[in-house]
Amino acid sequence: MKTMTCMYLSLFLTVAATAVYAQEDALNRQLTAAVASLDSVCSAADWQEARNRFQRIHTVYPADWVSCYYLAYTGISLFFAEGDAGAKQKLIEEAGATIDKLKRMKNLSEQIRSEICTLNGYYYYALMSVDPQVNGPRYTGRVVSLYAEALRLHPQNPRAILLNAYFQRNLSSFMGGAYASFESDKARAKELHEQEDKTSVAPRWWVEIR
Repeated sequence: MKTMTCMYLSLFLTVAATAVYAQEDALNRQLTAAVASLDSVCSAADWQEARNRFQRIHTVYPADWVSCYYLAYTGISLFFAEGDAGAKQKLIEEAGATIDKLKRMKNLSEQIRSEICTLNGYYYYALMSVDPQVNGPRYTGRVVSLYAEALRLHPQNPRAILLNAYFQRNLSSFMGGAYASFESDKARAKELHEQEDKTSVAPRWWVEIR
């Protein structure tokens, strides 16, 4: 009887492990394809399609941080590409809620949390673009502190370096000065970005800001 119980337990554990592996493999294949497709995005319609794709993945795998991250990222990117004010407002609200969920996820590495801080700073930058006179003073401190935290967690994060450089440049220009390190920071970010694994599902996006 004891032998039979052990056999059934062993069989159950084997089946359970196989099911978990199959689920993880399916998630990885979907994420790999979805992230790779971002390289060819060039219009609002493309961003909408990409966002929908990550939404579908995250609905099936709600505990997955990668799909959650890219759902927020594509939402912010679509916000910048969208022309309708009502649609923009809905997109940025949903992106904020998604980032809040992302920040509540546990057991994430410092490198991942650096990416989340960077994306959160980018979200507030998007909010500032809606009404710079009102939202600029309201959110500048948050953007500065989020990029600083992102760089503390992972000093080699090219997105944190890049977005911080752009923000410091624009802030300095608004104050009547200049951010002397802008070109060197951008060049460093570009070099680090080019070294990133282009086959990974980890964040590796790049943006140009005027």
